[in-house]
Amino acid sequence: MRKPKFDIAPYLNDLKHADWKVRSAAAQNLGASRDSHAVEPLIEALQDRTATVRSRAAVALGRLKDERAIEPLIGALQDKNYHVINHVINALRKFKAQAVPPLVAMLEDGNIQARLRWNILSVIGTIDAPGTVEPLLAAFQDSDPLVRYHSVTLIGQRQDPQFIFPLLRALKDEDQRVRHIAITALSQFNSPLIIDSLLELLDPHEPYGQNREILLGVTNALRRMAGVQDKTLNSLVWQLSHNADIVRIAAALSLPWLHEDRALEPLLQATYDSSPQVQRAAKWAMDTLQIILGWNIPTPHHPMMVQMMLK
Repeated sequence: MRKPKFDIAPYLNDLKHADWKVRSAAAQNLGASRDSHAVEPLIEALQDRTATVRSRAAVALGRLKDERAIEPLIGALQDKNYHVINHVINALRKFKAQAVPPLVAMLEDGNIQARLRWNILSVIGTIDAPGTVEPLLAAFQDSDPLVRYHSVTLIGQRQDPQFIFPLLRALKDEDQRVRHIAITALSQFNSPLIIDSLLELLDPHEPYGQNREILLGVTNALRRMAGVQDKTLNSLVWQLSHNADIVRIAAALSLPWLHEDRALEPLLQATYDSSPQVQRAAKWAMDTLQIILGWNIPTPHHPMMVQMMLK
């Protein structure tokens, strides 16, 4: 701990004041003090009856970075106030590798609630230190879908090709939200294996059914991977002749969302493409477009409608 910047005695007294605003200001000033004697009183303030004071205490402990605060801060991850939890998470992140072992140990306790598992992962997932990856990957199998969603999100943010296979497995998750975020994470990479796995998700022809977000997610993921930004009929049809397979795939998948019957003939031709992947994408796109046209869903002439669907 560096040399204290000022006398903290007045603020220690204020931390017990009846007015929560005074207590809150005291916690903030104690965090700026650099004085290790402020740590224990601030730890006690994590139990304050006012959420703002608890938040300020967490922030202050993060600034002081005294290891005595790690366990109490971990306990504060169970606070009932969302804003307090966010401040506690940010405080624990400041301890970096020091915070990892006790957090992992708590995760390995099978009795903790899903909400706490989620909060612990929020800390671990942003710390670049040994021992942080394994808990995130283990959480892919968590019983709670939101915990799985959160762990897939955090792994995806690492943008590391070594996680492609776990993310591919997440495409088979029973929860649609998990599958959707796995699609988004995989769109950072360009691999034939990923393309095949994404195309497998296209089997149901439900462009406006319960799988709409998944189908749009696959379309937009492949558009990102291919670098395709076109959103008009003529430009997408032109892209069906591109020399890169992935561009032709992305163009084919984009066409049904325009609701244009003029896309049927180019898509039919694309079903005879030299690439089996392009054939598969074009066949799905053509069948899906025929369903849309059969439902008489109006063509989204307004560019904003297409902009909202195709990213």
